Amino acid sequence: MAQKHEAVAAGTAHGSDTHSAGTVYCPPEDRANQRAAILAHLKQHRSISTLEARRWLSIMSPASRIFELRRRGHNILTERDPVQRCARYHLPAESGGGSNAGD
Repeated sequence: MAQKHEAVAAGTAHGSDTHSAGTVYCPPEDRANQRAAILAHLKQHRSISTLEARRWLSIMSPASRIFELRRRGHNILTERDPVQRCARYHLPAESGGGSNAGD
């Protein structure tokens, strides 16, 4: 147990010394692909939940990608999904998806 505490204190949890604190784990090209996948899904189905994005699109941090899409001008709404007990993201029908539709 002492080794785990030492590793965590050193910023190398589980003995891994390949990542340091503050490291970005998702390369920019992967983030762009994830944004495109979420946007395509939203345009076709109009909504996706956090759990669905993880399960169907293999995106572990969909909230981050939604945030990035909003910063790029996409009008994406968030509500609480009472059944799945997580966030559900919506692209309004009147929305064209924003100014950067491919991003």
